[in-house]
Amino acid sequence: MKKHRVLIALRESIALQALDITLHELGIEVKTVKSGLGIVETCLLDEDVFLIVFDVDMPDMNGYEVVRYLRQYCNPDLCCIMVAYFSIASVGLALSMGCNEFIAKPLREDEMKTLIVKYYDAYAGHTLQTGN
Repeated sequence: MKKHRVLIALRESIALQALDITLHELGIEVKTVKSGLGIVETCLLDEDVFLIVFDVDMPDMNGYEVVRYLRQYCNPDLCCIMVAYFSIASVGLALSMGCNEFIAKPLREDEMKTLIVKYYDAYAGHTLQTGN
């Protein structure tokens, strides 16, 4: 049976830990990496990753380079959610590069949970029980 895994690459450890806990509470398997290159390598090797939450500013490759690479060479159905400080230019660039969503920092747990459940339900073909 295919697993449904979320890949997280966030530089802020508190946000990373909070999101990891939230996803585990939903029963979603989580994998974390620390760089843009880590995202690319994981997506090339792990077919169970369906959603990636990542910072725009990362070592090796920035978020824009990552999403451009993923859209060109990896599964085109991967859901990409970019996280950055808000500016009209960063939102426009993220969406034009192929991100599905843009989340402004600081991260809000309820907003992240809503988006992840939305994409999980669409990808997995069934609804998560969120307890809400």
